[in-house]
Amino acid sequence: MEKEYSPTDNQSLLHGLNQGSHKAFAYLYATYYTPLCNLSATYLQDDERAKDLVQQVFLRLWEAHPSLHINTSVKNYLYTMVKNASLNLLRSNPGIFVRAATLDATQLHSIADTGTQERLERNTRYACFLKAIGRLPLLQRNVFLLKTRHRLSNKEIAARLGVSESTVKNHYHLALRLLRHNIKASLQSV
Repeated sequence: MEKEYSPTDNQSLLHGLNQGSHKAFAYLYATYYTPLCNLSATYLQDDERAKDLVQQVFLRLWEAHPSLHINTSVKNYLYTMVKNASLNLLRSNPGIFVRAATLDATQLHSIADTGTQERLERNTRYACFLKAIGRLPLLQRNVFLLKTRHRLSNKEIAARLGVSESTVKNHYHLALRLLRHNIKASLQSV
């Protein structure tokens, strides 16, 4: 009969995982799947892609279970794996950035065809804004989108990204500064 696991029993979880315990793996999956999907989604801005990525991480974890040497908590190890896999996916596919931004820009073009000069100017400013968001460094972009689009507090963002609240504040202010600069430069070139 296999052992029952708890979140405070890191050594037993590691040992069970190394031994190929299905219960240890199932416990990790049931406990961390949703939070890991949320973490990946903050980077990828795509829930379905995040779910696929987390499933791949769990698959790699299971395939490597006999030779795993984890020197930290299993939770930290999984969060690091998902964070790194998300960043690697973004690096290898630069076109992934916020699917909604692309849709909004496309919709803006159709609106501009039917609108007045005022609408065209407003749409141009909005397109510059979306482009400026896409140019932000990853962490600043995530902080900005979580704060503005998802309306999360600094504390919630910090918990979701695994950083301090002061880091969230700093990245938000840096994002605003960069956005102002990039939008101004984009509008001058239009």
